[in-house]
Amino acid sequence: MLQVDHWERLCPPISNAINVACAVLGIPTDAPLSISYITVMIAIIFVSTFICKVYIGKKYQMPQHLIPTEKASQILKREWKRLIPLMVLVLLVAINSIPAVSFDVTGALLKAIPTGDSNLYTVLSGIPVLGSITNNIVMSIIVAILVAFAITPELREDVPGMLKSSVSSVSFSVVIQIFAGFFLGAFKAGGQMDIIAAWAAGLSAMVLKVGGAAAIMLGGMLMGAQSTTQTTLLPILGPAWMATGVSSVHAAVASAHLAAAGQGLPPADLNTFVIAGLVSSLLHRKVDPLKSMYLTVPYCLTLACIGIVFLFI
Repeated sequence: MLQVDHWERLCPPISNAINVACAVLGIPTDAPLSISYITVMIAIIFVSTFICKVYIGKKYQMPQHLIPTEKASQILKREWKRLIPLMVLVLLVAINSIPAVSFDVTGALLKAIPTGDSNLYTVLSGIPVLGSITNNIVMSIIVAILVAFAITPELREDVPGMLKSSVSSVSFSVVIQIFAGFFLGAFKAGGQMDIIAAWAAGLSAMVLKVGGAAAIMLGGMLMGAQSTTQTTLLPILGPAWMATGVSSVHAAVASAHLAAAGQGLPPADLNTFVIAGLVSSLLHRKVDPLKSMYLTVPYCLTLACIGIVFLFI
């Protein structure tokens, strides 16, 4: 089973893996996102072809009760409004991340709002931590949420309950990322980044690249999440890679692909366990998450190969 939940972690324009890598390394997301448009497209074509040729056939058929009785046009005609927030989100991020356009719509809107002697964008961006809200992707998500509330009356019926449920579902991963943020901040403030870079300069480039790639993949396998893996390991491996001549952009692309690859492998892929439970409840059949992870090995190896290539070019 080719799991969509893994693809969306890396797929542009809203690529969580790329954004995490860039945030850890302290670089803009534009160039890494532009590269991921190409790498993800190559991976999707290759892995989709492999999956269709090897896994999908007469022995895999969709249960009858899940096959839509309506045409796609009929479903879209009835449900098209539900796609509006998603399309707004994709459009806003794509306009900023596609090199030929590269225009920050939400940033321009914030700059158009006067605040004191300046504008809202400048005021917000100058505030530690809170200033991150001016990031194009964060602002685009906020705009999409507002659009969803505006066009979906049922969302406004129980806002407190919905917020409580949403916060509860992400609280564990957010707490991990908050502590990882303190970890990264302590490393920067204590000067360990500079020490690591100096130490790495005396090591073999091959050891750092191959060993670092293996460490990030192993971290993804054991932690079950690319974001936790990157916020934990990239503060150490990033400076080491760059000390060997790897550009910060290539380091971000490599880390994102390697962490996403490790995330999809056994034994601790949290996403697969969640999706297996959902599919099991829909099909009323037992779904083996370990077998699912086994079937996604070609996808993971493809991403790992792409990541390693960017450490050597």
